[in-house]
Amino acid sequence: MSRPYRPALLRREVCALVFGAPFAVRAGETPLSLQRDVEVESFRREYMTDRQVLQKAFAAWDQRGGGSFIFGANRTYKLGPVHPDAPPFLLNRANGVSIVGNNARLSCETITGITSIFLVQNSQRIRISDLQLRDFGFRPRIDWQGAVLIYLDGDSGPSTDIAMTKLKADSTVALCICSGTSPRGRVSGIALNDVVANDCYYGACFQENADNVSCTMEASNCRRTYFCYGVTDHRADLSIRGDSNGVGSDGCIVVHRYKRDTSNIRIRARIAGELKWGTLIHFMQSPPSGVVGLVQDIAVDLVVDPQAVDLAGGRDAAFTIYDPRDGQPIKSSPSQWRNVIANGTGIGGRKIEAVFDTASQ
Repeated sequence: MSRPYRPALLRREVCALVFGAPFAVRAGETPLSLQRDVEVESFRREYMTDRQVLQKAFAAWDQRGGGSFIFGANRTYKLGPVHPDAPPFLLNRANGVSIVGNNARLSCETITGITSIFLVQNSQRIRISDLQLRDFGFRPRIDWQGAVLIYLDGDSGPSTDIAMTKLKADSTVALCICSGTSPRGRVSGIALNDVVANDCYYGACFQENADNVSCTMEASNCRRTYFCYGVTDHRADLSIRGDSNGVGSDGCIVVHRYKRDTSNIRIRARIAGELKWGTLIHFMQSPPSGVVGLVQDIAVDLVVDPQAVDLAGGRDAAFTIYDPRDGQPIKSSPSQWRNVIANGTGIGGRKIEAVFDTASQ
């Protein structure tokens, strides 16, 4: 997956709303200023659009140095067209910032590529809660076009202690993505609490970055509900549902290894409905040429509803190693699996027995 942003081109701001003139919340303000809240609706006037209201509220937040940014309760905010080069909310070097959604709904239309709604860089102690997003420009069969509600960018530097609670994403590329290959830009201490992803490409996706993650998520018709690689210390509890309208994929829950080893992942999952995934739990590796990959200490406990209907002739669990040159499965490889286990009840009530597409040497 190509990276949607080049951090060097982004302004070194704590938070900016790109709806016209940018506004930045300055780092290093006094503790008193960080206690001050900004309520978006206090800036609304009869003649103003949602964009104008948000722009004015962010200007006030800039002057106060951050704190809590509070959306109007149960309101809908139309962001309109969005573009990868201009993420609407940018948090860079933020510390102790809260985004309080109050069950507000954001809507947007992605024009092309992947656009972050909240882009987080070099930040700590971030709280984002009670917010929903729907993207009318999302294209589920395109790799990839649509918005990401929360994008954690490790290439710009380290971030830690990020809690996302009661968020919902409908028709987006993902509810949350974390990525970055810089060794000095690890993102850690991520909590996804009671989040929901519907009709998305990914529910949660962690690409070579995101350590010490906890996640409780409900997901329906996501092509890949939970996708992680190059990470360690994940705990996830997933409730997954599919129906015949879903696009499906080769893997519902995917634990992979590309550039970095993957380790210490614990996932509990329940799957129901109409299933369009080729494999429910897919353990994969595609390390660079000449590299012996390692995936270790992985446990996935799965319970498939006995009433679930398998529309794809799917497998419960599989191990596959791909040739990095052409992306095709290979029959044998020196790459290793250590203590990698899939347990539970599979499709049709059968005991889960993983299929090995690739034999380790």
